[in-house]
Amino acid sequence: MPNALTMFKGDPTLCASWLQSYDAVAVTVQDNLVITTPNMPFVPKFHHFKEENVQARADGRFGIIDCFQWPQAYDNIFCNSVCILRKEAYPFPHPLHWAWYTPEQKDFKTIPGNSFPVGTLASDKVEGLESLLKLVEKCVQDWRANRQGKKDVIVNRVVSLRHGISHLKKHPLTFRDLLIFVTDAQCLFLEIHSFMDWVLIAQPRISSGDGTVI
Repeated sequence: MPNALTMFKGDPTLCASWLQSYDAVAVTVQDNLVITTPNMPFVPKFHHFKEENVQARADGRFGIIDCFQWPQAYDNIFCNSVCILRKEAYPFPHPLHWAWYTPEQKDFKTIPGNSFPVGTLASDKVEGLESLLKLVEKCVQDWRANRQGKKDVIVNRVVSLRHGISHLKKHPLTFRDLLIFVTDAQCLFLEIHSFMDWVLIAQPRISSGDGTVI
């Protein structure tokens, strides 16, 4: 995900080294915008120069144009967004592939005797999502132990992730609502994981002046 989206104007006062090799892997200029990315070899075309129709697919996900996946303005409040994992880097059977798993009808175990088609997620799929929870729980716990128990907003994200997976395991849902719960759990995991990568890897390197590509 790009780490900068700024208005670009020619400035003769800027020195030739205003953009260093460690500032971006790829950089592009589109109209009056400069878009950089820290971890991708290309920058996707930016579609927000006119109104676009955003439509949901049958599986509950967005279609071709997903406004949450295109280059975003960098904000110090969400600095960890540059560390969000990419699906292409973790294909099946990598343990992290569960962060992009999409339930199918065969994964929906209906409960007989109900007037409405409700059910739960197959146990092996729940276990896959639980593996993501265990990963970030361990990481956050170790990090907090070195911070004298300070409570951060990321702790609330872990609680929300735990609650969401518990809901998938124990509470009957319609297939549409099940998709929403799975997607929400995956988003929480990616947010927590990116935050921990930021505070443990990216931020220390930036603070020390290390120009190594992360």
